[in-house]
Amino acid sequence: MKFTAVVGNPPYQIQKGGTKNFDVWQHFVFFAAEISDNAAIIHPGRWVIPKKHMVKVRDQIIDSGLKRFDFYPDATKLFPAVTIDGGVCITIFQKNFRGKISYSIESKPYGYYHKTEQFFSNPFEKEILDKLKPLLNEGKTMRDRIVGNIGSLGGSEFGYSKNKHKDKLQKSSEKLSQPVKIWANNGSGKGTRFGWFYIDKTVLNKIPHEILSTRKVMLDKKGHAIAGKSGNIFNNNPKIVEKNTIASGDVLFVLPEKDDDYHLDLIRSLFMTKTARFLMSITQKDLYVRGFDNIPDYILYIDELDGKLFTDEWLYEKYKFTDELKLHIESSVSSKKE
Repeated sequence: MKFTAVVGNPPYQIQKGGTKNFDVWQHFVFFAAEISDNAAIIHPGRWVIPKKHMVKVRDQIIDSGLKRFDFYPDATKLFPAVTIDGGVCITIFQKNFRGKISYSIESKPYGYYHKTEQFFSNPFEKEILDKLKPLLNEGKTMRDRIVGNIGSLGGSEFGYSKNKHKDKLQKSSEKLSQPVKIWANNGSGKGTRFGWFYIDKTVLNKIPHEILSTRKVMLDKKGHAIAGKSGNIFNNNPKIVEKNTIASGDVLFVLPEKDDDYHLDLIRSLFMTKTARFLMSITQKDLYVRGFDNIPDYILYIDELDGKLFTDEWLYEKYKFTDELKLHIESSVSSKKE
């Protein structure tokens, strides 16, 4: 059989045990591009800004003759009431095409797609980064203050293993000679949740001194942005935690310049703003940590703030955000309450 064109909307994923889903759409895309001179396929857009396991899929999509695509970061624009991680793409393939790949966002032409260049889901992402470039070019960003990544703080890297040491977690510090407070999951019962426990410092034999010697701001990473769409990052409000505190699981710590109330409150107020979370989501659609590169170090603002805390209104005024940019931030990022 020979085909002049193939048009399709393949199944997107299959479920294998519990809530774990496996992508299958890419196999239909590759096969459609292989059997036809031209193919138009509607499928998830999570290859556009790929997570690690999607990099090979992205490269194979490009090598399959990708000519152009239309990207919808918000899948509900095409499929009402359906949330699809990574949005949706309408891709056009032409047999043996190796030219420039043009792309649109929600049918609006944007230019050409290069896998080695930063991809913006909307014009507001580029606009806000351009406004912060002078400070970002100084090379001091909030990423330099971040300690920890997935499973590292309090994890095996620092000497703690949930499987080996969960029985050593205590609700009280009274019976411990060197108590350390740890954010962990004791793994008992169904539907367990992370919470504060105590453990003896001797179990945590690789903890860096700076983690225990200062107060810091704790960020719960569970609310990272949906792939391909700028927006929210953290579900829970940033918390100021005391010395001799560590964490495991989806938690990051932000270390202050000085361990005093104002510096800690200032860091916390920064991550309470919609502006900071919007900035982070631009490049944190797939990885947890690198979005901090988009936020200048808070210490660069401290003289100008003169004792005040960060607010969105202060940042809007400082950088002269357009009304359109402000509206986009306000509408795409939810508020956090004190």
